[in-house]
Parts: sequence; C-alpha cells; structure tokens
Amino acid sequence: MLADKGYDSRKNRNYCDEHGIEHHIPHRIFSKSRHQEFGTLDKRALQNKNFDEDKYKRRALVESIISAIKRPFGAWVCSRKPSNQQKEVTLKILAYNFEVMGHTIKSWLFIFKTRFLQSPTLQNN
Repeated sequence: MLADKGYDSRKNRNYCDEHGIEHHIPHRIFSKSRHQEFGTLDKRALQNKNFDEDKYKRRALVESIISAIKRPFGAWVCSRKPSNQQKEVTLKILAYNFEVMGHTIKSWLFIFKTRFLQSPTLQNN
C-alpha cells in the first residue's frame, strides 16, 4: 500500500501488518506530545529504514492516472448498487485506455505519413 503522510497512524500500520500488507507510508513529524501514540523517535527511525522511497514515488504516477481518468469522465458514479458502481468505474477505465490507444495510433500514423509517404520528388515541386 502506498499512502501519503495523512494516513500515518498506528491503526493503519497495525492493520497492514496484521493482514500481511506491505506498506510505504512516510512518517509525519509530531510534537513530543504525539510520541505516545507513535512510539519513540528511535522506534520510528527503525521503521523509516524499511521505507522504500522508490516504491513510494510510484504513488505519484498512480494518482496522475486517476486524475487523468477523472478529468474527462467525471469523478462520480451514477449507479447505486456496488456491483454496478464497479462496472461503471471499469467502463471509465476502459474508455480512458481506448482514448490513450487512439492518441498513440494517431501519432504513429502521423509519423509514418511524414517519414515514409512523402516522396522527395513531391517536395521539390
């Protein structure tokens, strides 16, 4: 699980540990009164050693794609049943993938057209 500092809590970390979920959540910096909930600074420093910065950076990529899906297709679902909501979200993701594929194909066709279909004799005239 990749999450930002807003999800840094003992409850979230314990849940992940109990269910065998690998988590990468950076620690927030607290005043000394909050150390009771999160342990001593030495304990938190030990947990930070297990924190993988490279895996955490992938979170930005995931959030960018979610944002790209929400912009044209909306950030809401109209269905009431959870099963239909899941289907609606799946259709939005498929529509996004088709849109990306369409842009890619359009780019390839443009490159093919400009590089291979224009003959040198037509350019001189």
